Amino acid sequence: MLDLLYIEKTDLKGQSAEDKVVTVFDASKSFIGKAPKIEYEEALTQTIEVVKKDAVGPV
Repeated sequence: MLDLLYIEKTDLKGQSAEDKVVTVFDASKSFIGKAPKIEYEEALTQTIEVVKKDAVGPV
């Protein structure tokens, strides 16, 4: 996560746990992912059904 947000370990050294969370949160606000943004309704049309097999394993 630090690599994705371009945070160095030295940026977090000496900070309290709360300050580290704030630092990561601030860095994540400017994060731009590579995946295209889609609306929730469109994402629902791209789902698949996962079938769970009941009789799996040794017989």
